[in-house]
Amino acid sequence: MINMKGILSKFSYKLIVLQILFLYLFSQSADRFYYTMNYEIMECIHNYGPELGRQCLEKHPGYTINDLLTHPVYYVLVGLLIALIITGFVNWKKKVHFLNTILVFVLYIGLHFAGFFRFTRDLSVLLNSFGDLFSDKFWAMNLITLQIYLLSSILMIWLSVRTGFVKEKKNGYE
Repeated sequence: MINMKGILSKFSYKLIVLQILFLYLFSQSADRFYYTMNYEIMECIHNYGPELGRQCLEKHPGYTINDLLTHPVYYVLVGLLIALIITGFVNWKKKVHFLNTILVFVLYIGLHFAGFFRFTRDLSVLLNSFGDLFSDKFWAMNLITLQIYLLSSILMIWLSVRTGFVKEKKNGYE
């Protein structure tokens, strides 16, 4: 018989929150990576707006509307997969129960579909405004935003690895 109380005592709630934030920030940095790598077309659409987007596509014949809509999703999914592998590795090295990684992923997906991360657009605009202080180029704004997301995600995973921040008990975590 499975002892649910024993399994639940092995979960670290601080670790789960940090790792969910890590998954979010790392996947957003992958999204920003896409926009930074394809800055020519994105800058054209950013400057001229969606109404003149067809003209931007004509200026950049290697792109289609399908590419612009689907490729960022692929980048986010790959970023999410990499972040999940890193999370699993960190949990394995810390000897955290493997269900912790699964719970982090399930909660992340649940929070995502529940709309918890809808502030992303506002946060992105704020970070682009911060990047605008240093450069008026679209690629530079995205690069600065990418670095902020990436450094923030590294901070989250570092805090989850750092001993002392998430305290170990004899039979689980606090």
